[in-house]
Amino acid sequence: MLPLAPSPAIAFPGQATGCRSMNAPHGGTTLSSTTIDEPGSQAAKSSWIQWFLVLGLVYLLVVAVDMIGTGFKAAAGDQAKELFAFASNPVTGVIVGTVATALIQS
Repeated sequence: MLPLAPSPAIAFPGQATGCRSMNAPHGGTTLSSTTIDEPGSQAAKSSWIQWFLVLGLVYLLVVAVDMIGTGFKAAAGDQAKELFAFASNPVTGVIVGTVATALIQS
């Protein structure tokens, strides 16, 4: 019978890692180390950084949409209301938006 090779230890946050030991009875698993996320750990700091990054990107999206609206108002001027007068009916607006999107994407 061939001896078992040690298996690689894979640790998930908050989970103990184990490895096969030739000293353990019947090739059992012994604990080699534990990994626990504490409030001041690197994982907790990384989580906060990711949330601030998401908030910053959402803010950037809102600012970009506002800039597009401002540019459209400057380009169209008073004619903007006339351009969208046909879309006063919501169903017509959805149909026109779908057709415009299909034309632009194709």
